[in-house]
Amino acid sequence: MILEKLTHRLKGLLGFLFQSNWTRNATYSLAVSYQPKVRTTYAMLHGLRQDEIDKLLECLKLSEEYMWFPMLLPLLLLHYKGMCIEKDIDKCYMSIWDIELRTGMPAQALHNANAHQNTKNPIEIDSDTLTRDITSFSSEMARYQSAMDVHLPLLDSLDEITRLYLSATFHDDELDRDYIERAIRAKLAYLRTLFSGIRGRVIYHTQRAQAQRETVWSLIAQKDNLLNLRIAESTQQDSTAMKIIATITTVFLPATFTATLFSTSFFNFQPKDGTHTVSGWFWLYWIFTIVLTVIILGIWYIISLKKLRAIIKMPSVPSKIETSQEPVGDKTVEGGNVGFRTLSAREMAKKLRITIRTKETNSDIDLGAGRGLEMV
Repeated sequence: MILEKLTHRLKGLLGFLFQSNWTRNATYSLAVSYQPKVRTTYAMLHGLRQDEIDKLLECLKLSEEYMWFPMLLPLLLLHYKGMCIEKDIDKCYMSIWDIELRTGMPAQALHNANAHQNTKNPIEIDSDTLTRDITSFSSEMARYQSAMDVHLPLLDSLDEITRLYLSATFHDDELDRDYIERAIRAKLAYLRTLFSGIRGRVIYHTQRAQAQRETVWSLIAQKDNLLNLRIAESTQQDSTAMKIIATITTVFLPATFTATLFSTSFFNFQPKDGTHTVSGWFWLYWIFTIVLTVIILGIWYIISLKKLRAIIKMPSVPSKIETSQEPVGDKTVEGGNVGFRTLSAREMAKKLRITIRTKETNSDIDLGAGRGLEMV
């Protein structure tokens, strides 16, 4: 909203510029010039739609007796602007009501016991859509609140311009001046009440949107907790199944090993004359078994050891910190290199040894052992 007060006086001509572009409806630019001596107003209006122009003309016809006064047109435009914003806020009221129904937390739930029956299951909540709708609603309310914050001070400026125009128009005829002034000030008072009420509704709806946003966050947290609980239950079921499988395997493994071993050709439980039940080559089984077991365990040990050493070598703090000269007030901080390395328990005990002498036993408690950092 841009308003340039009366600054031009060319041959008794007064004028001002007026622009409104904070909302979707009733966006316009208005230039008004006024000749007090002949009580004639000239106006150039740009930006209104045809339906808005028709409504404005109807309002002007209803105020023919004040049509010559230059403040009539901006006041009518502001009135129409306020009515448009009220209609938009009514639509926004339905939007926030729909959001409350979707979250299952309507504003009337505090006084209506049956409203709690519509509480939604957090799993069934479409949190993405709700978050998007609440954000859009809050942005819309912020725009309307900014519009009201601009329009309310604007009325004070219009009041000042009205006083100036009345002084330039009326000199001796105080009755006509009082009549016009009362009408204009009544209109200004009505607009102040209208815009203040709109601003209060905007703040109220904004607080409702904030409450619903917190509700959605709570529902998202509950949804995550329920999902984690289901995952934990599924994991527990899988763990139970694995334990059952491991138990069955443990029970049948000795029997399986024994059956496999005795089914080999190393054993002959129906020996003929001069043959043995156990083959003389039975020792080969144990040699190959032991060698393969050692090789597999050795490979596993080497791989695990390499991974462990790689983890130990990973630095937990920066190995080197570079600093530079930077002015601090009237002084200069000299830069340098500061390095850190991890100390072992024995080195830490040598470099830092803290003792506490107790009064009761008159003995020292050594706190030197541990891990630490050494500045180098």
